[in-house]
Amino acid sequence: MLCSIEDELAITNFLTKYAHAYDTRDWDLLVTLFDQHALLDYTAAGGIKGNIGEIVTYMRVVFGSKDSIGFFSFSQHLISNIDVFCVDQRTAKVRAMFFNPLGLRFIPIQLYVGGWYNHNLTKYDNIWKSTFVSEDIVYNTVMRDLILFSLLAAFTIYYLFNVFIRSVSSKSKTD
Repeated sequence: MLCSIEDELAITNFLTKYAHAYDTRDWDLLVTLFDQHALLDYTAAGGIKGNIGEIVTYMRVVFGSKDSIGFFSFSQHLISNIDVFCVDQRTAKVRAMFFNPLGLRFIPIQLYVGGWYNHNLTKYDNIWKSTFVSEDIVYNTVMRDLILFSLLAAFTIYYLFNVFIRSVSSKSKTD
């Protein structure tokens, strides 16, 4: 079934608010976008699956909030290629591409995650809310980049340790 232009615009606005909620750590806004019985499944990206309350608790730890520090210093969810299929006048299935650069708070590297969000939406009093969301991940550099950073850090420590040992060793030979 074709969606009305009004519904397509409202669904696009829903996705914008969804991205904005994550990027500004506005967890109260995020809660308003989901049905109280919604299932959110972020396991494909290494996250958890749960209801909106469980997800917000998890995101406060991972991303932080307006008044607390999380693991990521920034994120920027860019959403495009929005495909909307209205099942009927009250329900829609949405698939939208996302690109999400992330900055780690304590390590100076950028990470990238990209793929598609899959939402099942229901309209309540002319307001679209998600009843289900999952991700199809196309690429995720988080683990690769953390492993590379760890290897670089280990090599640097090993190198500096050897320089120190040589320095101490050569100094003791001259004494």
